[in-house]
Amino acid sequence: MATGESLEVLSGGAKFGAVACVVQERSAGEWVDAFPIELDLVGGTSHTRTDCLTVTGDETSSSVTISYTTKKGHQSLKHGHLAQVNAEQTRGVAFEWDSRLWSGVLSDISEGRDMGEGGYLEESDAVLVCNRSQFVKAGVMPATSSKLLIDGAPLQIVGNVRVGDWSYTFELKRCNRA
Repeated sequence: MATGESLEVLSGGAKFGAVACVVQERSAGEWVDAFPIELDLVGGTSHTRTDCLTVTGDETSSSVTISYTTKKGHQSLKHGHLAQVNAEQTRGVAFEWDSRLWSGVLSDISEGRDMGEGGYLEESDAVLVCNRSQFVKAGVMPATSSKLLIDGAPLQIVGNVRVGDWSYTFELKRCNRA
């Protein structure tokens, strides 16, 4: 690779701190890892990035650095993520799932719906939207039938868990109290 050469990495979906490749350099004539190239939605490189590299040295000993990044993925996704995190901080709720606290924004809450045979109607009682990065960092994702607590009220994730580039959307139903 020559000085000023570009390296472009692409992904099929939004990534959160995922190593896309590792740039190598020469040390005593051998190739060694220099540094990883990561895709990170929070940093603005959700799906793609293009870096201009500077290489110094020779075939025996060289070093590689990133001079600058010429293209940084989809900035609108970074802004969407930041808006979701801001919404969670300003009007969001904390909820407990898997013995940990998480944050999200609760909406579409129904109150006073009568239970039918076998429980509540098929529709959801609430929708909870959460930033994906908190779950990716923990290496988990709530699934349908998972139970969580919001303000001490037990709710269950029903329907599909919708996965967006920066968010998870959970349809919730109040749990039957037997």
